[in-house]
Amino acid sequence: MKEKGSIALFQYWNQLRDGRLAPKRSEVEPADIKSLLA
Repeated sequence: MKEKGSIALFQYWNQLRDGRLAPKRSEVEPADIKSLLA
């Protein structure tokens, strides 16, 4: 990944998933990554 936004989103996702395949839907907070969603 080369885009800063993609890297930041991947890091957020990885942190939430904590070793699982994916984080729970309830763990994802769009407000935490609103700058990446704009």
